[in-house]
Amino acid sequence: QMMVKEDDIANRQTFSKQVLKQFKLMNSMIRDILAFSRGESQILLRKVLMNKFFPKMEACINGGVKDFNIDLEIDQSFNGTLLIDENKMLRVINNITRNAQQAMPDGGKFVVKIHQQDQQVLFSFTDSGTGIPEEIKDRLFDSFVTKGKKNGTGLGLAIVKKIVEEHKGDVSVQSEPDKGCTFCVKLPLG
Repeated sequence: QMMVKEDDIANRQTFSKQVLKQFKLMNSMIRDILAFSRGESQILLRKVLMNKFFPKMEACINGGVKDFNIDLEIDQSFNGTLLIDENKMLRVINNITRNAQQAMPDGGKFVVKIHQQDQQVLFSFTDSGTGIPEEIKDRLFDSFVTKGKKNGTGLGLAIVKKIVEEHKGDVSVQSEPDKGCTFCVKLPLG
């Protein structure tokens, strides 16, 4: 739609690149879901500078909250390197961001912090949403667990857990009804 309205050729080319990038991302997501369902594991670990990863991460988060009346705050104090699969970690961030957005249907606040804690890098994602229902709290990272999402598959957080564990990390959640929740992803410093 933006391309149709745009007269400037350079802007149309920029939009075109963004569309192609999103198609590649969707294809990758579909492959990840299929691989997850088959129990396959495939990550490509590389040393990644956080100052190069951060803009991609920020774009991913912004894309998930920008049209939903959500105030975004990102605090990145870690600027070292991590041994990660960039695309898989962007999937983790995308899935957690999408859950936060869905937990705040009337808007709210989403705070993302990245800092070093001992020999780990901690990514924390805090939303001001509805919190996690008690009846699914203990099964949250299991496959096909969802509650109150019209089109939810219950695979998003199961995939998050699998990817984080493939990185030799840990994911946890703290939640209070009607006060939001915080997802913590801890990755080994590398």
